[in-house]
Amino acid sequence: MFASTRKTERFFMQVTARPWWALFVAALAIAVCGTGLTKLVKDTSVKAFIPPGHEALLTDEIAAETFGISDAIAVAAVTTDGESVFRPQVLSLIAELSEQLADLDNVRYDRVASLATESSIDGDGSAVLIDPYIDPFSLDEDFVADSRRRWEAMAPHRGTLVSEDSRGAIIMAELVDPDLADETYQQVLDMVESIDMPGVELHVAGPGAVSAYLGRYIDQDARKLQPLVFVVVIGFIFLAFRRGAALPGPLIVVIGSA
Repeated sequence: MFASTRKTERFFMQVTARPWWALFVAALAIAVCGTGLTKLVKDTSVKAFIPPGHEALLTDEIAAETFGISDAIAVAAVTTDGESVFRPQVLSLIAELSEQLADLDNVRYDRVASLATESSIDGDGSAVLIDPYIDPFSLDEDFVADSRRRWEAMAPHRGTLVSEDSRGAIIMAELVDPDLADETYQQVLDMVESIDMPGVELHVAGPGAVSAYLGRYIDQDARKLQPLVFVVVIGFIFLAFRRGAALPGPLIVVIGSA
């Protein structure tokens, strides 16, 4: 639309008269701009879907700075028979899972919280009694009944470590590096799927699990869509130029941008 102006005509004449120089300058510009790709990262964390400056993000940053809290993966043990988790076999399972989670490389072993890691606190005159909820060496019916009694007396642990109706218990494990959440999530899934206890269901959740889940499925969808997008782009280019000789140049641009 600007072919009638002298400056535009002179510019295009110079470009077409020296096509290799034009290609060289274009390739150099692409290479310079391409160096920025090394700083390009994919963020599939839950926080990436929250607008910057949102109150939730600011609160999370304050909590992380003050208490050193990082993203966590949670494993929930929920009974399906309506009974309480305060049974020897279920408490033994919670202790086993807590130990296995703490042994994972990307889990802070000192930041695993569950009935197996916490204790009840009570006062007896001038003494302070600190008793674990789970003792693997004396996990009989009497100990379990006493453990439930002590849990019911600990308001901070009701609705947190165990649900108010005592049918579900949680195991929280903080991650060392949230960027490795996908690998850790798969390890936890393998761990959970290898356990089969009648009357108990295990669920994996938490910010770390959600980030890993999103990252995995975004990668899978991208691998499926990229070939289709490539075919569509090539089709439009061919329809625009109507000859195969015009495809190599645009193909280089498309491949470079991908």
